[in-house]
Amino acid sequence: MRTSPQEFRAVLGNYATGVAVVSCRDRMGRSAAMTINSFASLSLNPPLVLWSIDKECDQAPFFAEATHYAINILAEGQRALSVHFATPSQDKFCGIEHEAGLEDIPLLPGCCAILQCQIVDRYEAGDHVILIGEVLDMRRTDAKPLVVHAGQYCSLA
Repeated sequence: MRTSPQEFRAVLGNYATGVAVVSCRDRMGRSAAMTINSFASLSLNPPLVLWSIDKECDQAPFFAEATHYAINILAEGQRALSVHFATPSQDKFCGIEHEAGLEDIPLLPGCCAILQCQIVDRYEAGDHVILIGEVLDMRRTDAKPLVVHAGQYCSLA
């Protein structure tokens, strides 16, 4: 049975997920970032994670040139950052506090966790590209995560 992309998206929205900002620096030294609501662990040994980007996304050319990325898992109080990085703009980090991570990747302070990764593979799948990264460095806090369900931000009980 075939469904429309809108119907498929609505069904997937029933799966509650955390919210993260994935960031990178391309080979020309330009920073890029975008809000994502899903990434997955892939392997414990070696530690691998994956996420995907729409080929038509304005940030796709940056990630196509990047060798590393960071997954900044947002904390409950970082909803404004989620909205900011989901909104198209020329300079995603203008006015946004951040620090330099491995390979000068922008990292966001106050997150629940940050995973810094080296890209080990890319796969085209439908209208997206899957980026697999080996985790080189990570940190976490006890902050509660920002969560989204059915397109709405919500809190853990």
